Amino acid sequence: MPDQDDGTMNSPFQGFLVDVFSDDYYQTMTKVLSYPINATEVFMSQQELIEYRCEFGYPNLFLLNIRSLVETLPFFLNHPFVCITCIGDELKFVKTLDLQLKYSPLIIGVEPEVDLDISRFNMFMLDDFIIKRTNEALNNGDLPREFSKYIDNRQPREKQANILKTPTRTHSVTHPNELVLMSVGFDFEYVNTLRGSGDKNVFINAIIDSSRNLQSILNYRRDDSKSDLIVYSPSIFTHLYNFKDHFWNQINRELKNKSAKSFIMNGVFKNPSYSGMDLDKSMIKDMSKVLDNKAFQAIMGTRQFELAYTTLAMNSLAIANMCPAVRVPNAINFHNGMLRDIESLSNIDDKKAKVNFQKKIRNLTNSMKEEIGDKLINFISDSESITLCTDTPLEWVIFNKVPLMFTHEVSKIHTTPGNQLLKISTNFSNFTFKHDELLRITVFRSFRETDPLKHTLEHGLKHFAQIDNKVTIKIVDVENEQELIEALNKVDTPILIFDCHGNHGGSDEHGWLCIGNDRVDVWNLPCNGKIPPIVILSACLTSAIGGSHASVANGLLRHGAITVLGTLLPVDAVKSSVFVGRIIYRLSGYLSALKSLGVDYLTWRKFLSSFFRMSFCTDVLTELRDIYGWLDRKQYEQVHFEANKVINMGRPDWFYVIVDKLTFETGKTRKEVEDAIDEIGFVETMNYSQLGRPENVIIRL
Repeated sequence: MPDQDDGTMNSPFQGFLVDVFSDDYYQTMTKVLSYPINATEVFMSQQELIEYRCEFGYPNLFLLNIRSLVETLPFFLNHPFVCITCIGDELKFVKTLDLQLKYSPLIIGVEPEVDLDISRFNMFMLDDFIIKRTNEALNNGDLPREFSKYIDNRQPREKQANILKTPTRTHSVTHPNELVLMSVGFDFEYVNTLRGSGDKNVFINAIIDSSRNLQSILNYRRDDSKSDLIVYSPSIFTHLYNFKDHFWNQINRELKNKSAKSFIMNGVFKNPSYSGMDLDKSMIKDMSKVLDNKAFQAIMGTRQFELAYTTLAMNSLAIANMCPAVRVPNAINFHNGMLRDIESLSNIDDKKAKVNFQKKIRNLTNSMKEEIGDKLINFISDSESITLCTDTPLEWVIFNKVPLMFTHEVSKIHTTPGNQLLKISTNFSNFTFKHDELLRITVFRSFRETDPLKHTLEHGLKHFAQIDNKVTIKIVDVENEQELIEALNKVDTPILIFDCHGNHGGSDEHGWLCIGNDRVDVWNLPCNGKIPPIVILSACLTSAIGGSHASVANGLLRHGAITVLGTLLPVDAVKSSVFVGRIIYRLSGYLSALKSLGVDYLTWRKFLSSFFRMSFCTDVLTELRDIYGWLDRKQYEQVHFEANKVINMGRPDWFYVIVDKLTFETGKTRKEVEDAIDEIGFVETMNYSQLGRPENVIIRL
C-alpha cells in the first residue's frame, strides 16, 4: 500500500489516499479479501468452511506500506504460506528485497513478472500453491501437529463453485453480501442489474433480499467476537455538509454547466436515497455536454472511488464477520445543523434549554428513523450485535422502545476519514488479556490545582475500587503536552483513562484535550503505537457530534488504540466519575462472577454493552425516583437489583422484565411506564460511544 504519512494527497470529500484511485488497485484489493484465511480451508468441504468461518475464522490480512512490510517480514521467517500482493511501484520495491525467508513468498499482482496473475482470480486460485507448500512443509516438519492431524486422510477440495439460483445485482449496496457468499465457494446463476433510481425502496428491497439470502445460507452460530450485522452509510467530511460553503461555490464555478451542477449536487452529494436520480428532459438533452465536462469527470471519478473504497471496507467487515452489510439511506447524514444545535443546548444549564435539548434529540432520532424506514428498522431489530459504520449518532435511534445502543451490542467506526475507515475495518487482530491483566489501570489527569473537578474522578474510582480492593489504579498527573508524550511512552497497562477537559473547534477543526495550558491535538501527537488497546475518555466532547472527523477519540484510534470510549457531548463530572467507577468495579466483581459460572471468555464490546444497559436503567430509575416521585429508596433498589440481574444474565427481554417490575412496584400500567421512559428521553449514558473494534479485545477469564 502507499504510505499515508509521506505527504501523499488525500481525496477531498472523504479522505482516502488518491494513490489507490485506480482500477488495478481497487480490483486487486477486492480480490485479496477473498483469499483463504489459512491453509486448512483447502482441505474442508464447503459446509465445514462456512461453519469454521462463522465460529472461528478471521482473515490473516495485513495492509502494509513499504516500511511496514520490511518491519513485518522477519516475523514470518519460517512461515510456508506468505503471499505478498502488490502492484506498480510496490512490486518494484518487493522485487529488490533480499527475502531471507525459508519459503519464498508468492508474489501476486497484475504485472507479467509476478508469480500469480490476480486478474484471473477466483476463490480457488491459491489452492495449488497451498497444497504444494503444505507437502513441502510437512516433509520438513514445519507444520504444527494439529494441522498435520487435521489434513491426514483428507483430500483437497474440488475447485468448483456452487451455483445459487439467485441473481447477482452488480451494485454496491448488495456487493458485500454477494462477496461473502463468493468467498466461501458460491456463485450466482444470472445477473439482474440493479439500476440507479431516485426511489430508495428499490435499493432497500434489494438489500434486504440479499441479506436474508445470506443469512439463510450461513445459518451457523457465530463467535461472540463477530457481529450479526454491519450497518453503514457513506459520508463526507462534516464541514462539507454546509452546501453554501465557499468550497461548493468554487466547484459550481468549475462545473459551469447547469445540468452538471444539478447532477453533482442533487444526484450525488445531496442525494437522500442511494444512487441515481430521475432526470428531467433538459438534463437528458444536456447529458453529452455534462459527460464531456472535465470538472464533472474529475469530481465524479473521485467520489466514485471514495464510495467504492467505502464499499470495500464493508466487504472486509462482512467477510470477516460472515454477516450481511446493510446500507441505510444518505439522508441520515444531513442533520449537521441540528447536531450543532443539540451540542450548543447541552452546554446551557437552564430549564428552557433542557426542554429544547430533549425536543431536538427527539426530532433528530425520529427523522433518522423515518429516513431509514420501517423495512430496514425491522430487519436491523432482528439482530443482536452490530458494527455501525457512520458519522451520525445512529445509536440514539429508538429500536423496540429504547435506543439502539441499549437494544443491541454495538461498536462504531466512523466513515471519515476514509483512510482510517479502511485501516480499522481491515484490522482482524484479536488482543487477548487475562482477567488479572485488566485489573491494572493507568489514569492520566490534568487539572489546575484550583479546579474543583481535579479529584472528582479519583474519588469515584477509589470508591468503587475499594469495594473488593482487586483493582490497582495508578494516577499520573501531566501538566503539558511533552509530559503527556513521555507518560504515554511509559504506560504498561492495557487500559488507559484520560481525566481532563476536552473540546473542539467545530466541524472544520481538530478536537483537543486540555493538558495544563496546552490544547493537545491528539491527531498529531508523535506517539504512533504507544496508545494502550483500551482507552476510556472521562472528558467532554472527545467524539463530538458537532465536531470534525479529527476528534480526540478518532486520533487515539489512529495512533494504535483498538477501542476508545468517547464522549459525544459534554459530560457531568460527578456522573462521569460514577460511570467510569462502575466500569472499574465491573472489571473485578462482574468478571469474577462470570468466571465462577464457568464462562471462559467474553469480548470488551459485550462487557461494555451490558454495562451500558445497566447504566441506562440507573439513569431512568433515578429520574422516576427523583423527578417523577414514583419510587421510594427501597423500591428503587429492588427494581435496580432486578435490572442488574436480568441484564447480567444476558436476557434479550431485559427491558420488558424491568417494565413489568416497575408496573408492579408503582401500580402504573405498562403504557404509563413505557410513556414515562419515552418522555425521559436522552439520559447521561447516551453521551458515550464504543468506538473502534472492541469486539477484537478478548477477556480470558
